[in-house]
Amino acid sequence: MAATARHQEELKRKAMKAIQTSTDPIEILRAKCLARGANGIRGLSRLFKIMDDNKNKKLDFEEFRKGITEYGLNYSKEEISEIFAIFDRDKSGQIDFDEFLERLRPPMPRMRIELVNQAFNKLDKNKDGKCDKSSLSFFLN
Repeated sequence: MAATARHQEELKRKAMKAIQTSTDPIEILRAKCLARGANGIRGLSRLFKIMDDNKNKKLDFEEFRKGITEYGLNYSKEEISEIFAIFDRDKSGQIDFDEFLERLRPPMPRMRIELVNQAFNKLDKNKDGKCDKSSLSFFLN
């Protein structure tokens, strides 16, 4: 079995375990997407863009429900309402695509966060907590 196939199988196995053990609705949704393989979340993203009938990069509840159902995720209307409410942070009745994907992606591992912070700190020469053009010019010359 190729390494990528082994990785896919391991990803699916972990996702199935998370579906059975998690109580967090977002974690369960994430796991259900990942159980479809590495492209599960990406596939859901594509489907949701298709479901965005008016192309405003936002989903109302009906678009969200339709997308979840057509993707083959077995949720009751009540469960979909609960998940929708979690994503709809500003209670506008719509979910922004970027917020949706940001929330759905798995959290970054601690080691990766540390690496990103180290890279940022190297770029932030004047230690003002910002990385602007002047911070980058040092590295581009």
